[in-house]
Amino acid sequence: MSEAHRLLLTNTTKTKRSFYYDLKNEITKRLMPHQRSIDCAVNSVANLLECAPWDLRLLATPKGLVAGNMTITLLDNRVIDCAIVGGVQIPQITLNVTSICVKANFVLVIEKDAIFQKLLEEDCSRILKCILVTGKGYPDLNTRMLVNILSEKMSLPVYIIVDADPFGVDIMLLYR
Repeated sequence: MSEAHRLLLTNTTKTKRSFYYDLKNEITKRLMPHQRSIDCAVNSVANLLECAPWDLRLLATPKGLVAGNMTITLLDNRVIDCAIVGGVQIPQITLNVTSICVKANFVLVIEKDAIFQKLLEEDCSRILKCILVTGKGYPDLNTRMLVNILSEKMSLPVYIIVDADPFGVDIMLLYR
């Protein structure tokens, strides 16, 4: 709670992973033996304060990628052009995005990064007029939130390509 308070006062953020390593010293290592201990603690504090976990400014490390004819404008007026070769890392959606401009007919979510990269090589986002998204396996919160924004606020249909196994179905349901 002290770290969240400091982050709020200084208007800064920290990744949960970084916070976990900050706590790995001789005095505190028994309090947080695993990364999931931090995740559970952050969720518990958020529930106690009746806010979302990201409101505490302790964020998950982003890992998802997005590509296609879309721009994302951040609070500091930086514009992320998702049409660049190779796609771009999905930013901290919850705290930084002020607007999204999309010129696409649908969103295509890809489970595997290798398939995402192959589709980029084939220029699928331009040919199909779609936004390609990958969470590189199980998606992080920012990737899920971007897909939700594109679906709910931008009214784009979302399709997904996953492995035909229980993990693929689980990933599909996580996005749903």
